[in-house]
Amino acid sequence: MTTAGPEPGAGSWPDEILKQELANPRLALAVLQLYLNSYKWIHHRLHQITFLDETTVRQCFTVDLTVSTHAPTLQAHRIGTARLLPIDLLHKQNLVNFDIKDQENRSLSYFTRSQLGIMTTTMLVEYAGGFLDEPLPHDIRRYFSELVFSDAKDTEDKRDVWRAAVREGPKALEYLETKEEFNLILKLLTDNFVLLIPIKAEPGTRLKVTYCLDLPLGDYIQDPRTKWKRWCEQLGWRETSIDFPLRAAADTENYNFEVEDPPGVDLYQAAIVEYPAVTSPARGGQARPKRILHDWQLGGVARLNLHARGVQRSSVAVAHVDIEDSREEFWLRAFIITAFVLGVLLLLGAWRLPRMLVEEQVSGANEVAATLLLFLAGVIATVLMTSDPRGLLRRLLSRLRQLATLTAALPIAAVGVLLYASHSWPLLRLAWSVLGLTALLAAVVAFLSYRLPKAPQKPPSINRR
Repeated sequence: MTTAGPEPGAGSWPDEILKQELANPRLALAVLQLYLNSYKWIHHRLHQITFLDETTVRQCFTVDLTVSTHAPTLQAHRIGTARLLPIDLLHKQNLVNFDIKDQENRSLSYFTRSQLGIMTTTMLVEYAGGFLDEPLPHDIRRYFSELVFSDAKDTEDKRDVWRAAVREGPKALEYLETKEEFNLILKLLTDNFVLLIPIKAEPGTRLKVTYCLDLPLGDYIQDPRTKWKRWCEQLGWRETSIDFPLRAAADTENYNFEVEDPPGVDLYQAAIVEYPAVTSPARGGQARPKRILHDWQLGGVARLNLHARGVQRSSVAVAHVDIEDSREEFWLRAFIITAFVLGVLLLLGAWRLPRMLVEEQVSGANEVAATLLLFLAGVIATVLMTSDPRGLLRRLLSRLRQLATLTAALPIAAVGVLLYASHSWPLLRLAWSVLGLTALLAAVVAFLSYRLPKAPQKPPSINRR
């Protein structure tokens, strides 16, 4: 993360002085307290999803807030006093094309990840010390620091180190491990980092802040549990599910989620679902609370807009988005027709051509058949080349496009059999029959891709709020 813009912030300070200020326990606890009560001063969040291509999705957030009277202040070097606002938690990952602006489209400053790591470590140390009512051992402080500064893929390994320290450490740490509130904060602050911005504004000022970033789409596409379902998705027989975590859904009065359909792809349906935390044990394991459906919309429109309110902080909120290939794609219809015609011609040829080859008046029948088959191969290849597998569509129909490529090779194979095995009628008939049935099967598969899946008529059968 870097800093930019006219607002006072990290760029206004010598780095060492700034780090000393961010390590101030009083300041760190004030920021944490403000974040935990963000639903009181953040009124609305708009979360917008735009699919850029087959690998990237752009997420933009617009936060409507009122500067809180409890926002801690930081005396910026040579500029003045800035109020610190923790407006969101961002998952630990590289921020690509990150941009943050105010309602007047001016760039805002924000703190670097290393600067935030110092403050976050102080938050955890002070928060844990409040539970224990005693200073934490130096080793535990070091574990917290390692957790905060670890990469996302190493965080769970660092948590194992923490759990081992709890088992081997003093009894006070075992008590700390049993506190649900502490474990919730520990997970939040070690899986994510706080998007903390300095604002030069008086308490009570109404502001809008917008920030955007590009993220890998593969991190959100749900992998089907079986190979059969994966094949059905890649053939276009069933919808593809994408889950977007709504980490800030509990930190605002009203959470609004919008998603636009990408080119060549239709929105199938979307829902915001809350997964309550497991809090009570049950026979044979822990109880699994029922999911809560906040909002649901059926696709068929260019944009879906969902709302959520009253999400509990201990819950996990997710926007489930199902997409499918657009049935308006010309290449799919052309492929169905061409594959069907090819299959019929090959089967007719398998039945009729051997007889025609011995008749003198049609001795050129094999040349005619070869020409026709090569023409069909060219048609299928042209359909594939002129199709528009833009962005996500290429990913959704990967298996279907491979099938189309295979079908384009069938007439070429038929020509080869005709030219080199025309003297063997049984072999010619068998080969053309197999190739014809394969082409018809490809047409049937493509037709099912054109007709499936069927749109749902009612929301998922889970609890509604």
